[in-house]
Amino acid sequence: MTKLKKVISLTRGKSLDGKYYSTEGKIIRLTLANFFESGGFKDSNFKRDIYYTGKIEDEDLLDKGTLITPLTEQVKGLLGSIATVPEGKKYIPCGDIGIIKIIDSEKYYDRFIFHLFRSSYIRTQLVRGAQKSKIRHVSADDFYNIEYDFPDINVQIYIADLLDNIDNKININNKINDNLEQQMKLEYNCLMVKAQTNKVMGQELFAKDLVDVLTGKEDAN
Repeated sequence: MTKLKKVISLTRGKSLDGKYYSTEGKIIRLTLANFFESGGFKDSNFKRDIYYTGKIEDEDLLDKGTLITPLTEQVKGLLGSIATVPEGKKYIPCGDIGIIKIIDSEKYYDRFIFHLFRSSYIRTQLVRGAQKSKIRHVSADDFYNIEYDFPDINVQIYIADLLDNIDNKININNKINDNLEQQMKLEYNCLMVKAQTNKVMGQELFAKDLVDVLTGKEDAN
């Protein structure tokens, strides 16, 4: 068993002054809203004031592919979530976010670490070690004290690549389903417009002529 202290280093993001939050800019501030609870990066375009215009150093900006994790459980189940930064030199993390770096990339694969953090094994131990308060918090030591039996680097790569391929297929299927739903809504809207302008020939019927609606205990099924 190997403690994560020998595998990763974890540093906290910057404390960002709210007076520099803006609706326009080039640098996007990363917050807890950028994490899916199950793991993965979520765009924050739905939020206002996502940009940061204060003075920052170049090293404060994250490189593409950097691993980040929440240090505060703002939403239940968030601890142990993890994401990768999608673009380099565009994002600056706030103080509630931990930046993960692999100490020895020849022994430990970053994508394997990504999937490991999504597991109940890591999450259970983080929650157990979190500071007890209304909102749970974790520190670097809470991560460092977790132990795991890491396989050989080649096995890590094989497992991580397999899981990445599965995730990619799921994302593609979700996009197909979203596209089909949008097409269905468009077809429906077109049909309604035609119906309102008498361009659709048909017969007026009541709903009772089409379906039977059963109610009550006997007809609950």
